[in-house]
Amino acid sequence: MKYELLVRPGGDPSSIRFGFAGAQGVAITDGGGVAVCTVAGCVRDDPPITYQCGPAEKVPVESGFVLGADGTASVRVGSYDTSKALIIDPRLIFGTYLGAGVDEWVQDCTTDAAGEVYIMGATDSADFPTTT
Repeated sequence: MKYELLVRPGGDPSSIRFGFAGAQGVAITDGGGVAVCTVAGCVRDDPPITYQCGPAEKVPVESGFVLGADGTASVRVGSYDTSKALIIDPRLIFGTYLGAGVDEWVQDCTTDAAGEVYIMGATDSADFPTTT
């Protein structure tokens, strides 16, 4: 899912909370991202791209995640003009639509140095796209 969060002028970005149902562990990475671990493995989300719209371009605002005592993550932002809207854009590192007519299950996914994607899993589809 790809989305952007809009904090209206005067709003409080720290009130935005991300919960991770089923997580066995949640931690903040050195760069301000968040790592969520489940029985299936760990997923890392980089810090969001946060900015305000200036007269001619986007004005970047420093941001990162912080971990609450309840295990939720919120967004920490640096100095910005609170009289203007703030856009918080969680990064999308990779996305695709992959599938066919029935069910697919992905157990693992990786890329090589050339950027080729390798997926391991199973399908019940006779029309799943493949190459030989």
